[in-house]
Amino acid sequence: MSAVVTNTGTATATQSITFSINGDVLRNVSGTLAGGESAGVTFDNVDTSSVPAGDNSYTVSTDGSELTGTLTIESAQFDVHDLQPETVTVEQGESFDVSAAVTNRGTVAGTTSVTLSVNGDTYRQTSESLARGESTTVAFDDIGTSLADVGDNSYTVSTQDSEVAGTLTVTSNDNDGDSGLDRFDQDGDGRFGFREVITAIGAYNSDTPIGGQEVTFTDVINLIAEHNNPSGKSTQSTLERFDQDGNSEFSFDEVLAAIEAHDKGTTIGDSEVTFDDVLAVIAAHDSS
Repeated sequence: MSAVVTNTGTATATQSITFSINGDVLRNVSGTLAGGESAGVTFDNVDTSSVPAGDNSYTVSTDGSELTGTLTIESAQFDVHDLQPETVTVEQGESFDVSAAVTNRGTVAGTTSVTLSVNGDTYRQTSESLARGESTTVAFDDIGTSLADVGDNSYTVSTQDSEVAGTLTVTSNDNDGDSGLDRFDQDGDGRFGFREVITAIGAYNSDTPIGGQEVTFTDVINLIAEHNNPSGKSTQSTLERFDQDGNSEFSFDEVLAAIEAHDKGTTIGDSEVTFDDVLAVIAAHDSS
């Protein structure tokens, strides 16, 4: 950028000449001119990395004069559109495919990152280089549900300039007749330990969801039953000593008797009553 500065006065003077873009001073030089004298001033290699794309105002100024011009910064602008699908429902553990179109609506060619996120967490990312006005379709295949909860989730495809969003609904893959207890298996060992039972009870009491779902009383009872009977085998023989009236059912009074025996350290049927026994009797009472 260059300009001509003239001392319109009659005496020699020194002034600062300032170059600014959008009001921000980028360069400052000092010059001395005799009365009536003119000189050119040049600002070379001005760094425009912090100047936004599009039209910007620049000025060359002294204490008493100013010239203004327009500086156009060309850039790529990556617009994301045409998300497919906008809504998708998959079973927990299954995968799905997502695609979106990306168009460079800027004035020059450029490269952008295209990111797929689930619930705000980056799942996958790729890079695309597009000429001015060029479009491409970006596909993300075999997207798993590891970042999603059972229920409705948000997913997005984005560049640094644009974003489109869709809804991912994940359904439970529990089709074997139980109550969908996998979400309670915190350590993923396929069993339900004492801590996992206590966590479920706490969540039920505080109305706190686990795995994106409300914890119901039935969930707690089923979890207790699984804790006591992980193999799925009948526990009837171990509970017979608690069946005081011999009707093969477990009444509320029989549950209370088991709890009381456990608390007092007394035996039932010549055996100590463990906490697991109490949980099993509660589960049997609920199912009887």
